[in-house]
Amino acid sequence: MRALLPLSLAVTVAALAATVAVAHYQPEFVGYEWQSKIARAKSIALARALAANGTTPNPWYSLLTQGQLFIESMSLTFDSVEDDMPAQTILLSQGARKKVIHTEGAVAEAEWVDYGGHNYTGVFDGGCPYGVVRLSNALEPVYDPPTTFPAIAFKCLRDGIPATNVLGFSNFVGYSTFNFFGHDLSNHVGVMNPDSDLIAEKLILTKKKFQTVSKYAEWMGLAQFATAGANGSAPATPNFPWRLVYHPTAELHNNFNHSPTRHTSYFVAQLSTIGANTTLYRIFVQAAPHAPVTGPIGEIRTTSRMGGSFWGDVGLFFQHSALDYDLELKPEWKAQADAIYAQQQQLPLPPDWPDLPWE
Repeated sequence: MRALLPLSLAVTVAALAATVAVAHYQPEFVGYEWQSKIARAKSIALARALAANGTTPNPWYSLLTQGQLFIESMSLTFDSVEDDMPAQTILLSQGARKKVIHTEGAVAEAEWVDYGGHNYTGVFDGGCPYGVVRLSNALEPVYDPPTTFPAIAFKCLRDGIPATNVLGFSNFVGYSTFNFFGHDLSNHVGVMNPDSDLIAEKLILTKKKFQTVSKYAEWMGLAQFATAGANGSAPATPNFPWRLVYHPTAELHNNFNHSPTRHTSYFVAQLSTIGANTTLYRIFVQAAPHAPVTGPIGEIRTTSRMGGSFWGDVGLFFQHSALDYDLELKPEWKAQADAIYAQQQQLPLPPDWPDLPWE
């Protein structure tokens, strides 16, 4: 990872650099005509786009370019329902938003398999046969000391309506293993203390940027995933858990080296060894803020080989979901959510949940 300081200078200069429009914007996967297609047709079209521009990853952006994160509107990340990166205008220049975090990733066609035995709705109920999974590092890996930031994004393509997405992250201060499947991921991670000297400036600024949309910057919501199923049908009352735990299979957890490897796009090369019909993660849930973790209730399984995709890095978009919408539908969680968030934010470093056991 490149030096993080001085961020204030990078943000200022990025405002000037952002006048150059991005050439890779592809508006094909937006609008009513696209959203009204059946999921299978959308899946075929996205698979072609992911393969069309080669498997070489998009290089990590410079600190200067990363500074664009702090001058662009974060609302697009949460409000845009398209499957392309949203268009944005900075200093009168329009182009596709750049993935200045989660820049490099590996993608595969994938499905969400529902195990049943729960009362959650939407995609949770019945699963999703036509999806896309992207595994990435939130920030460029650090070699000394070893630090990685694994993350997952799953997009469920649905018949006749926009896709829905769920996300999972590592602890935002990173892990010391270079094994992508070394730890569990979650849509809720430990809350960062904005006054802590132990947390990098860039991470604190990123938290504050996300808080322009939601005060719960480190927690992503799940309500959207429960509002309609893969066939487009909507339940009368959406029901969803408080938190997901993405637990890697023991096979993947034990298959990759934990030691740092100096190699350009190392993680993309590592993940490209994963074939079709591979279970990546089993899905466990925390039903409510103080409930125990139970499950699994499902799994994410590849339906194609995983690999790098230039368009996946510069064009594919995963909408984020603010926790605020979850709390609107489940107001009984609000007081508990606020208390947990405030308590965690007082700690010098974000807390982390222990991994579930590997059998």
